[in-house]
Amino acid sequence: MSTSSYKRWHKPLSEGQTRYKQGNFTISPQYLHKYIGDPELIVYRSSWEYKWCKYCCINPTILRWSSEPIAIKYVHPLKLRDLKLKAEKEKVNFNLQEAMARATSNYYPDFWMEVKKSDGGIKKVFVEIKPHSQTIRPTPPPAGAKRAQLMKYRKIAETYAVNQAKWNSAKKYAEDCSRALGIDCEFVVVTEKVIDKLKLQ
Repeated sequence: MSTSSYKRWHKPLSEGQTRYKQGNFTISPQYLHKYIGDPELIVYRSSWEYKWCKYCCINPTILRWSSEPIAIKYVHPLKLRDLKLKAEKEKVNFNLQEAMARATSNYYPDFWMEVKKSDGGIKKVFVEIKPHSQTIRPTPPPAGAKRAQLMKYRKIAETYAVNQAKWNSAKKYAEDCSRALGIDCEFVVVTEKVIDKLKLQ
């Protein structure tokens, strides 16, 4: 699926459907030259992403930028787990390579930026905006924990596993770009701690 098709299909949720601020970012005419892609499809899915859109526009060291610019392939760990459990239940042979192919999904990083470094060089940066809490490996509940606590842990652990799979694939993609194209490229996760430190509005 192309990024434009993805954005048209995965539209921002309206107020009442989510507790997060979502919408299409309207870029000022003076900054249109910096945006790569269709300016009608600049999507933000949280207030932090909205602030990052504004930051990309006004920061002079960010030369160009884009919203959800590419699809990066990754193996979805929960899909892979479910395929393995299904094979065990049906008592059939589990082929890891085939299962990994079936569990492969697309990951769309939130942003891409072309940044001018202090030494005058150029760096390409893929950015994911996420809560700091989702970057920390969850701690299992103690023995004898209640069902509600176990279910909460399971949800947090699954989110962490999926994020790690996405981000590891994105890091590898950036490393491959650096080697193949001879450019400075990296993937970073930006949390509310970074946004607060930058005092983004």
